[in-house]
Amino acid sequence: MRRKKIPERIRQFVARRAHFLCEYCLIPMSYVPDPFDVEHTLPLSKGGTNDPENLAHACGGCNGHKSNLTESIDPADNKLVRLYNPRLDTWADHFAWNEVFTQMVGLTPIGRATILALHLNRPALLNLRSLLLAFGEHPPLH
Repeated sequence: MRRKKIPERIRQFVARRAHFLCEYCLIPMSYVPDPFDVEHTLPLSKGGTNDPENLAHACGGCNGHKSNLTESIDPADNKLVRLYNPRLDTWADHFAWNEVFTQMVGLTPIGRATILALHLNRPALLNLRSLLLAFGEHPPLH
């Protein structure tokens, strides 16, 4: 199956809708050296489409870890749950920041499974969040 390229106007719409943040780790696009991706919340390989309601703005790290996953294990009870979907879910319902605002904390099975699957507390993100916090650029308002 040949993938159809997502038009630039749709890519820009997805970025603006996300306030130029990764919709998973909330890192601002302007502080990441690699380009952001337009990610399919329901992967094409699982019947997803290029409709904007199936697209999310994601940094390369989050998109790479998510790949074609739609579910993962909640580490609290080892049950399979769906991953966070920025088109269906509200970030604050599933995630919070730790007391120093560097690590994401899962509030629900979906939040915990997504943190684990997408490595949302990977060392590079912790470092970047610490730096952004020192300059008053973190946590983002969303």
